[in-house]
Amino acid sequence: EDDAFGAGWLVTKLATAGTVLLVDDAALSIIRGFLLTEQHQLGTIVRLIAVAPSARKQGVGQSLLKTVVAPAHTWIRYENEASQALFKSMGWVETDPPRKRRDWIYLSLKC
Repeated sequence: EDDAFGAGWLVTKLATAGTVLLVDDAALSIIRGFLLTEQHQLGTIVRLIAVAPSARKQGVGQSLLKTVVAPAHTWIRYENEASQALFKSMGWVETDPPRKRRDWIYLSLKC
């Protein structure tokens, strides 16, 4: 269930109150990247961030993450070193998760 980031999952998330989908630059004719967040009692949860391969290393991910207001949290797969590096470069730190998930690390952005 946690790894089911398909179309059905996305539609369900978008229909949920407190969910926000942000694209990197709505004025462009293509979407280079997007950020999906949810608002919860303890802050924002970053559910998904994606940047097109052709737009990587151009600040798209950083621009999207700058919009996230602390406190915030996210899960990142252990093998996704590029995503971990991006979040950590933006001040996110590895913290103890509210629950353990195999093959994932938990990062937080503190106030």
